Amino acid sequence: MNEMTFQVERFDGIKLDSIRMLSTSGLEYTPLGPPALALEPVLPERAVQVGDTFEIGYSLKNTGDVPANDVAVGLIYPQEGFRLLGETPHSYASVPVSVIGSFRLTAISPGTHQVLLGVESSSGQPAAQIQAVVHPPDKRWLSANLVWLWVALSGLLVGVAMLALSRPIGRVLKSNRSWTRD
Repeated sequence: MNEMTFQVERFDGIKLDSIRMLSTSGLEYTPLGPPALALEPVLPERAVQVGDTFEIGYSLKNTGDVPANDVAVGLIYPQEGFRLLGETPHSYASVPVSVIGSFRLTAISPGTHQVLLGVESSSGQPAAQIQAVVHPPDKRWLSANLVWLWVALSGLLVGVAMLALSRPIGRVLKSNRSWTRD
């Protein structure tokens, strides 16, 4: 059941005897209920480290009887903690049943950061406060990659050295081809 309630406050001693709703007031009777928006964040499944690119997703559902119009889903985040890849907010002309989306970010500093995922619409403004934990880079991963980098560079240097030495050796081999054995 839809219900409308008014609250009248007194202002500088003004007294109201009655309130009338006129036919031109813009109110309309309908058996349908208004839109009702519910926002559910979708968070990364793995721990986020500095340098990682990840997504904060969302599912926005309308459980009301009519579509929600002119809906925007936005993300408020600390710029010292993250870099947004893309645009915010995401705008939807109409949300009849549901929409899903995501914001892509890169973590740039470790720590616990407060992020707000929210909706702006005339049909409600649901929001979700998110504590985003960003871990420092994994030093084991860094060490393992440095070892592979060292191995690759060593192989490259050996290859360059062999190429450089192959020219004089090739000349010696070419000159030795004319030798005959007794």
